Amino acid sequence: MKIVILIKSYFKYNPGGSEHQALLFAKEMVIKGNEVHYIFVNSSNMKVPAIDEGINLHPLNPIKGNIMIGKPVFLYKKKVIKLLEEIRPEVIYHRNLNPFIGFACFYARSRKCKVIWHIASLNDVKKIKIKYKWSPIVSYFNNKWIKFGINYADQIITQEEKHDILLLKNFGKSNTVKINKFFPVLKNKSKSISKIKIFWIANIRPIKQLEIFLDLADKIDNNNIEFIVIGKKRKGKYQKTLDDKFKIISNINYLGEKSFDEINLLLSDGHILVNTSKSEGGSPVTFIQAWMNSVPIISLNHNPDKILSKYKIGLHSQTFEKMVEDTIKLSRNHKLRKEMGEICREYAISNFSMKNIDKIESLF
Repeated sequence: MKIVILIKSYFKYNPGGSEHQALLFAKEMVIKGNEVHYIFVNSSNMKVPAIDEGINLHPLNPIKGNIMIGKPVFLYKKKVIKLLEEIRPEVIYHRNLNPFIGFACFYARSRKCKVIWHIASLNDVKKIKIKYKWSPIVSYFNNKWIKFGINYADQIITQEEKHDILLLKNFGKSNTVKINKFFPVLKNKSKSISKIKIFWIANIRPIKQLEIFLDLADKIDNNNIEFIVIGKKRKGKYQKTLDDKFKIISNINYLGEKSFDEINLLLSDGHILVNTSKSEGGSPVTFIQAWMNSVPIISLNHNPDKILSKYKIGLHSQTFEKMVEDTIKLSRNHKLRKEMGEICREYAISNFSMKNIDKIESLF
């Protein structure tokens, strides 16, 4: 079977949760004997090979936007359609919602091709509005193709109940199936408790709210606790504010951007993962990495389908004050942390194994 993964980025050149999942999916489809193509925008300066781990790569040159007009993603239509006509796929798989889903449906409507949209985050199912901080014309045409794609996608995969509710409310769509993320099972290691390691892992962006984690570290001044930040820095005023905070907080260790395998290795000797993001998509990849490594979560906002409290795999703080309290409690109580860690690992293996890819494949 010919399969096209149609997503804005490729994990090896622009790491992110959706990109990681798309790459795992692509590699598994290759192993299963399919012809897999991956169309993406190469926003890096790196040279892209024609084939990577059996995946046929089709990089697009970036179309430049700016702060005034925004990103005219709709201008990729001609190039994407041309590639699809050359490849002639039977299935197109899309993540990280953008106008590409509209191009996929435009191509598929007159051909024997199925379009599957896998929702990446809550933002994917929010009501689509014109972004007046950009050019209204750019925003209008981007939105036009997104709406077209949502309307004509053959199958929609959700990750939590809230996705289904908002899809029906905002787009009148109910052709959904719930499938969790997928992840290789990791080896379990015993952890040192000479120092409690508390992690924050994400690409550093305002929506991830790293400043709250820095405030948490500043509030809990304990020589037995190390607060560790992993993530790609950004440029501009927001990053400068964070850098100024880094300088005055003594118990913060910034490790920079790390690979997927490096993060797993660090978490294997970690104790707690803190999430301060405003929103996520289902259980983010960092949650699953933590759970696979027997690391419970303390989350400020995100608790998809209330699983943290329901399955005792983390704590949902909801306020900063409660987050401080939860962090102190879990860092001091070794027995509770170990028990939660064991449940975390069992939950991750049961719900996020690579078998979830078989469920996606069954939709083909």
